[in-house]
Amino acid sequence: MPHISCSKILGIFLVIFVLKAARFKEECQWGTVDCKELLKAFDQWNNANDQEDKWATTIADAFDKAGGEKHHKKLSDAALQAALESKSD
Repeated sequence: MPHISCSKILGIFLVIFVLKAARFKEECQWGTVDCKELLKAFDQWNNANDQEDKWATTIADAFDKAGGEKHHKKLSDAALQAALESKSD
């Protein structure tokens, strides 16, 4: 089953929220709400969270490739670093 990160789901939520905020701004006659800074901060936090997810997935995949799915395996820091560098290309 493919890995769907929480940050991807939250990214979809962010798009929906932006669309709803724009609709509210267009249709509301009672006042305004400025949520640009909130949405910007949320997007930055979510992007950082996505990077953490990619890092953790890369490390987990390295252990899996070493046969660590059913048994405890040890990998050197160099092997883990090489796995991370190969993902950044």
